[in-house]
Amino acid sequence: MIAFFMLQDKKSRKKKEKSRKKEKKSKSAVNQQKYGKYGILVDSDMFNKQQEFYLWLQEVKKINPEIFPRSEMKKMFAIFAEDWNTVTLPHKKFYDLEKWEAKQRKKGRLKALKKSQKQLVSIESDELRHKSLHSGPTRPGMSKDDLLEMQRIMRERQQEGYKKKAGWELDETKGVRYQTTN
Repeated sequence: MIAFFMLQDKKSRKKKEKSRKKEKKSKSAVNQQKYGKYGILVDSDMFNKQQEFYLWLQEVKKINPEIFPRSEMKKMFAIFAEDWNTVTLPHKKFYDLEKWEAKQRKKGRLKALKKSQKQLVSIESDELRHKSLHSGPTRPGMSKDDLLEMQRIMRERQQEGYKKKAGWELDETKGVRYQTTN
């Protein structure tokens, strides 16, 4: 009876080991749909993709390509090409640097444009706020036209007063304000 349980334990352990191996294989396998998505690199492409390769060396491998030996450079390019072909490079800029930089410039221009538009709006609102603060409260009562009319009437009354003292004939319509209804 004990032997029977031991046999089942062995079988279940073997099944677990097989499933673990399958998981490892499936995780390490290259996704066939993505392989070569950006093209296939070979050793002869080293000079065509030199910018991307040098950037990858500097950022990912932390190697200065200018002081790195040529023979080692070819080995590193083989690693780069393998990552390129399997689409496992850490960032899209390593696939097409010029395209990525153009995209970044476009994003920068859009961000600057949005920022300038936001500042324009804030400048306009600031000007309106400034005008409202410094224009002062409007006086209740008469408008500017009403005040000018009152000045004219006061002048006419003064002139009529001088004429009366001098003994001249007075004009009854002068110095009087007439209300008009609108």
